Amino acid sequence: MPPPPAPSRLSPPERLGIAALTLALACATTPATGWVRTELFLGRGLPDGGTLTTAEVDAFLAREAGPRLQGWTLLEARGRWTGPDGGVVDEPTSVLLLLHPPGSNESGLEEIRRAYVREFGQDSVLRVDTPAGASF
Repeated sequence: MPPPPAPSRLSPPERLGIAALTLALACATTPATGWVRTELFLGRGLPDGGTLTTAEVDAFLAREAGPRLQGWTLLEARGRWTGPDGGVVDEPTSVLLLLHPPGSNESGLEEIRRAYVREFGQDSVLRVDTPAGASF
């Protein structure tokens, strides 16, 4: 007859907790490095004092970004900056967020920036590129 199993020093709830933690760690997906997070800040204030609607920004992106990018996320924000005259400008802003491999989509992103400046009379479109880890 085999010897009885050694008594465990962990209570059943503790053993269950350790099993759950082990399973969660085994299933976790580690984000892959080698991605770039690009953000384009699309100010919605117009030179005449008006404001672009979110529908107008959506239509612009459908027309200009749709053919150039495989997908993106659009965030609504508020921007604040100092104008050339020293006055403070506070405006609604749409932030186009894109994750992509380094060097990809460069011409498309720059074409979108130029088109936005040209179409809506903007001084510029801020672009921020940050190294990122991502998994899908």
